[in-house]
Amino acid sequence: MVALTSAAGLLALLDDDGVELKHYALQQLNPVVDSFWAEISDQVEKLEILSEDETFPFRKLASLVAAKVYYNLGELDQSLSFALGAAEELDINSTSQFVTIVIEQAIDLYTRNQQQGVASDARLVAIVDRMFTRCLDSNAYHEVLGLALETQRLDILEKVIRGAKEPHKLLKHTINIVMTLVSSPPFRAAVFDVVVRLLQQLGDPDASSLCQCAVLLNRVDIVLDVILQLLQADKYALALQLAFDICDGAPQAFVLELQGQLATAEAAQGDHADALQRLSAVLGGEVSLAMNLEFLSRNNHADIGLLTATKDANPRNPVCHSATVLSNAIMHAGTTSDAFLRAQRDWLGKATHWAKFSAVAGLGVIHQGHVAQARTVLAPYLPKDSGAGSPYEKGGSLFALGLIFANHGKAEVAYLQGQLRSGTAAGDSHNGQVVQHGAALGLGLAAMGTQNNDVYEQLKNVLYTDSAVAGEASGIAMGLTLLGSGSDAALTDMLQYARDTQHEKIIRGLGLGMALVCLGTQSGADALIEKLLGDHDALLRVAGCHVLAMAYASTSQNAVIRKLLHLAVSDVSDEVRRAAVAALGFILSRTPEQVPGVVSLLCESFNPHVRYGACLALGIACAGTGLKDAVALIEPMTQDSSAIVRQGALVALALTMMQQHNHHPKVDSTRRLFQK
Repeated sequence: MVALTSAAGLLALLDDDGVELKHYALQQLNPVVDSFWAEISDQVEKLEILSEDETFPFRKLASLVAAKVYYNLGELDQSLSFALGAAEELDINSTSQFVTIVIEQAIDLYTRNQQQGVASDARLVAIVDRMFTRCLDSNAYHEVLGLALETQRLDILEKVIRGAKEPHKLLKHTINIVMTLVSSPPFRAAVFDVVVRLLQQLGDPDASSLCQCAVLLNRVDIVLDVILQLLQADKYALALQLAFDICDGAPQAFVLELQGQLATAEAAQGDHADALQRLSAVLGGEVSLAMNLEFLSRNNHADIGLLTATKDANPRNPVCHSATVLSNAIMHAGTTSDAFLRAQRDWLGKATHWAKFSAVAGLGVIHQGHVAQARTVLAPYLPKDSGAGSPYEKGGSLFALGLIFANHGKAEVAYLQGQLRSGTAAGDSHNGQVVQHGAALGLGLAAMGTQNNDVYEQLKNVLYTDSAVAGEASGIAMGLTLLGSGSDAALTDMLQYARDTQHEKIIRGLGLGMALVCLGTQSGADALIEKLLGDHDALLRVAGCHVLAMAYASTSQNAVIRKLLHLAVSDVSDEVRRAAVAALGFILSRTPEQVPGVVSLLCESFNPHVRYGACLALGIACAGTGLKDAVALIEPMTQDSSAIVRQGALVALALTMMQQHNHHPKVDSTRRLFQK
C-alpha cells in the first residue's frame, strides 16, 4: 500500500454531498492527524461544521479528528471541548499521549467544578464515569479511591469500598487519606459519614476505626454504642483500649459528654455497671495520668549538676535565672521531682516580678498530671482569702494549676473562674492584672477544647477591659477554650478587637488565640487567613501566619508551602518573614525529611530573621528525629554572626537531638557545644 503523502485529497472529500464519502475521509484522517495536522488545521472549520451538524451521523468522529488537530496546535481547552463531543469515539483505554492529556484535562476540569460547586457538562461527567468504570474493571481500587476523593464522588467511594476484596483495609486507607489530604471540612465530614455507615454495615466492624471517625464527626452516640456492644460481646479489654485512645486523642468536650452518657448507661446496664464505671474513670484520665506519673518518676535521670552549672555560670543575670528555671521545669516535666528548687530555695527567693511568676509556673510543668496533690503542692503560692502574698506568685500558681490539669480540668474550672473574677474585682491595678494573667492562662488550659461558653464569655469580658497584661492572656485562653472549633462568631469578635485595640500584647495574644481556634480546620480558615495576610498591620499578618500553620498543621500541602515561602521573601516586615518560615515546620511536621530541602536556601538568607525562622522550622518539624540533614543545616548557624540566629539554632539543635541514643554520631559534639 502506497504511503499517504498529503491530506489534501481526503480534505476535499469533506466537501462532497455524500455521507459515505465524508465518513470515509474522516476514517482515513483519524489515524494520520499527528502526521498531517498542520495541513488539516488550515481547513479545520470543515471538521467543526460536521461536528456541529446534528443531521450528520458521524459527527462524533468529526469531533475526535478536530480534537486531535487542536491538541497538536497546543489549544488544549479547544481540544477537550471537541473530545467531549466525540463521546464513545474517544478510546479511553488508548495509551496515546493525546488520550492521556485529554483525560487529564477532563478530570482536572471536573475536579474544579466539583470543588467549586459548579454543574459539569453531561459529556464531561460521562468521560469521568468511563474512567471510573475502567479502573474498577481492572481492580485498581486505590486509584479509584483517590480519584473519587479528588472529584468528591461519594457514590463512587462507596461503590469501590463495597466491591473491594478487603474492605476493612481500604476503609483504613480512606481514613488516612482524608485526614491528610482533604482540606474541605464539609466534604471531610461527608466522607466520614460514608465510612461510618460502611463500617457499621460490615460484619465484625473495626471498632478502633469506627470510634476514630466518630470522634472526628463529634458523634458521641456512635462511640457509646460501640462500647456497649463490646461489653455485650465480653470484649472488655478492647473497650478499655478504646477508652484510653479516646482519652488521649479526643477533645475534652467530647470526653465529658461521653462520660455523661456512660453514667446514664451505667444506671440502665446493671450487668455491666462496674465495667462502665471503670471505663468512665479511664476516660477521665485518672488511670493514664497516674501511669504516666509513675513511669516518668521512676525513669527520671535528669542531671541536676547541669542545672547547677548553668545557674553558677552567671547567677546575677536575670536572663540566665529564667533560663535555668525553665530548663529545670522541662528536664523534670511530669516527674514531680522538685529537688533542685528545694536545694536552691535561697537563690530562687531572689527572683522578682515576672521571673517569680515563671519560677512558680514551672511547678505546673514539673507536676503536670499530678492532679491528686495539685492544690497541696501549690498551696504556699495560691491566692489566700487574706490577700497576702506576691501577685506574681499568685498568678504563677494559677497558671501552674492549669498546666497540671491541662485537658483534664473539669474539677478546677469553677475555682479558676472564681480567681479570675477576684482579679477583675481588684480593678485596673497592675497587681490585679498579673493575677488575671495567670488565672486566664490556667483557665484556658483547664477548659481546653471544652467550648464552654461561660468560660469564653468571662475571658472575653476580661479582654474588653483593654488591659495589656490580662488581655494578652485572655486572647490566648479564648483560643484554648475553643481549640479546633473554628467558631466563626468567636473569630469575628477576636479579629475585630485585634483591629480596635492599641495594645501590641493584646494583638499578639489574640493572634495566637485565633490560630488555636482554627487548629485543623484547613480550608475552613481560608477566609480569615486572607483577611489577616492582607491587613496593613504587620502583627495581624504575623497572626495570619500562625493561623495558616495551625489550620494546615501536618498536611504538607504544596499550595500552603508556596504561600508561606512567598511571604518569607516578599513581606516588608521581618517579623512576618520569620513567622512565615517558622510556620513551615508545623505544615511539614508529618514529613520532617522534606524540611531541610525546603529551607536550605532560607538558611543562607541575608536576613537574620529569616535564618532564625528556618532554625525554628527545622526544630519543630524534626523534633526528636536526629535527622542528619537537619543537623547539618543547624550546626553552622550556631556560629552565626547574629545573636538571634545563634539562639534559634541552639533551640532547634536541642529539639532535633532530644531523646537520641548515644550511638548517634552527633550526640557528643552537641553535648560539648551546650557545655561551653
